[in-house]
Amino acid sequence: MNQPIESLVHHLEGFVPLAHRCEKIGTVGGELVINDSKSTNVDATLRALESQDKPCLLMLGGQAKEESFLPVG
Repeated sequence: MNQPIESLVHHLEGFVPLAHRCEKIGTVGGELVINDSKSTNVDATLRALESQDKPCLLMLGGQAKEESFLPVG
């Protein structure tokens, strides 16, 4: 698709991110809180962490899927 970038701007301005995927939901003590409950495996969690532009506190939960969490630590 060979269209000038300018023709795509209105689409990008109206972009709505998917719910629960690196979704900014508020602040606690001045720190941003992000919901990424769509990260349901270790690899998805690692990709979500890599997308953050500053250090963050990670809180995990849910059912283990017989995979190692060592790469997250």
